[in-house]
Parts: sequence; C-alpha cells; structure tokens
Amino acid sequence: MPGLLATRCQASATDRHHLLRDTLTALAAYERGDLQQVAQWLADILPKARQIGADDALVISHVLMARLALLGGERDTWLRYLLELERFGQQSGSLRVQCSAWLERTRVATLNNHLDVAQQALQTAENISHQEPSNPLQPANEIDNPLIARQRLRIAQGNHGVAVDELLVAIQSARLNQHRHFEIKQHLLLAMAQDGLNHTRLAIQALDHALYLAGDEGGMQGFIDEGEPLAALLRRWVGYQCKHPDQAINRNFITRLLLRFGIDLVPGDTQSNENDLSTTLTERELQVLHLLAVGHRNRAIAQKLFLSECTVKTHLHRINVKLGARSRTQAVAIARTRGWLS
Repeated sequence: MPGLLATRCQASATDRHHLLRDTLTALAAYERGDLQQVAQWLADILPKARQIGADDALVISHVLMARLALLGGERDTWLRYLLELERFGQQSGSLRVQCSAWLERTRVATLNNHLDVAQQALQTAENISHQEPSNPLQPANEIDNPLIARQRLRIAQGNHGVAVDELLVAIQSARLNQHRHFEIKQHLLLAMAQDGLNHTRLAIQALDHALYLAGDEGGMQGFIDEGEPLAALLRRWVGYQCKHPDQAINRNFITRLLLRFGIDLVPGDTQSNENDLSTTLTERELQVLHLLAVGHRNRAIAQKLFLSECTVKTHLHRINVKLGARSRTQAVAIARTRGWLS
C-alpha cells in the first residue's frame, strides 16, 4: 500500500464527506438487515476507502465486509478483511483503525465461547486504545467500541454484576448524549447481564427498552449480531409479552425480528392459519424459497444470501419438512398455492 499517506493528504474534504456519507448509509442498511444491498454498496465504497484512507470509512467498510463473509461461512475471508484493516492502521499510524480490527476478533471469539482468545484480543484492543483514546461518538465506533466489547465478554464469563454496574452508567451517558445506537446496544447487553443474575423482570425491562428504541428505526441486525444468548432471552420475552403486552413497542418490527431468529410470535399456538408465515417459515427460509422459485440453484442462492451451500441445503430440508414437500419443485408449488409467491 505505498503512497497511502500521500493519498490521505491529497483527498479533498468533499471526497471525504461523500465517502463518509455513503459509508454511514451502508451501515444503516446493515442495521436494518438489508445485507444484499450492503454488499453491493460496499463493493463501490471499499476501493474508495482504501484510496482515500479515511479512518471511519476504512473501519466500517472492512468490518461490515468481514461480517458478511462470516455470515456466509467464509471465516478465512473474514480474517483477511481484518488483517487488511490492521495493516492499513499500521501503515497510516492510526491506532484507532488497528483497535477496530481487534475488537471484531474479540466479538467473534466471545460469541463462539472462545473466551481465552477473546480476552487476549480485547487486551490488545484496549492497550491500543489507551495509547490513542478515541471519541466514542466517532462514526467507526458505531460498529463496536472497547466498552461494549468488554461488557459482552464479561457477560460471557459470568461476571454479570460488574457488567450491570458499568452498563447502567454507560446507558446514562448515551442518553445524555442522545446517542440512540449506543443506548440500544447497551440495553441489549444489560438485558443479558440481568438475565444472568436471574433478575428476570429487570432483564425483560431492559429488552423492552431496546426493542422500543430500535423499532422506530428498524435496526434489527444489532440484535442478531449478539447471537444465541440474546435469542434465548427473546424466546422467554415472547412468553412474557403474551401475558403482559407492551403496546409502545412496534409490533411490525417485533414480528420481522422474531422471524429472523426463527421464533414464533405466539408460542404454542396450534390454531394459526396455514398462510401465516410467522408460524411457518422463518424469514431466511422464505428468502431461500423465493430464490428457488425463480430458478436459482444452491450455489447462486448461497452467494446471494451470503451463506454456505451446506447452510442452503439445511434451509431447503427444513422448508420441505415444514411444508410436507418431497422435492424442491413441490415446495415451490405448495408455497404458490398458499399465496406466498407471486
């Protein structure tokens, strides 16, 4: 990457502004779960970010591309984007960029329950961030920051009480600064920490608040990125909501979010109409079915949805089981008779 520093100086303020605007648009689309659109935009953004070398655009574009690769089962590609991001930071002297690469390693290791690896990665990230403290409101920190990574790891390690104390302070700060994105993330972590302490009512309360805040913007990917621990809490939340519904929460947002997790909105309801997608197919299964209906084969479906072919086959098997179909063709035919496909 010779000449990076010179290019960074030559880029105009207008170029940097447009690049950051486009990058934040891609980040917002990612939060909404529009992953295919994000991939298309990042294909244009990433080369510009590399050329101009703007820190926020570099971090957001590389980390999002890494996450898309990981969602598609391509761990080597995920790591390649992070290594490239780290090299950019080393060459430009940006400790903030280097820190972001290590924070993403921390997140994934934590979610995979590789806690020793996560602890080492977080220590590296924190050592870097202590040398160059960053403004938590900088755009790149929309992806992750040391405070959030630390609390996520503490919860995974079982240090729930410490996490609760620090998150309550962080939430107050986010609220005072009117930074809704951070407040949502911190409420999600607070919900999981309270759940770890068996404080069920407080956990549901925190999750309610996160869902209420996120519902207005439709930002569901931040929930999905927290993985199975949050999914388990959401399943219990559904049962609680059936008895104590919160009318302030956007029900359409809740339905779409639960579909992404494969959770029924009304557990145990056996009287649902067969045309009710929320109790039949998950949103991902429906996406696979739509692509199947227009003639795409497994490999093409995998590429479009950022999945492995093995995962696509698993989805197809589940679709057949749920619909009582014996083949791909029959599954599509059944879906058409139910009005799910145009």
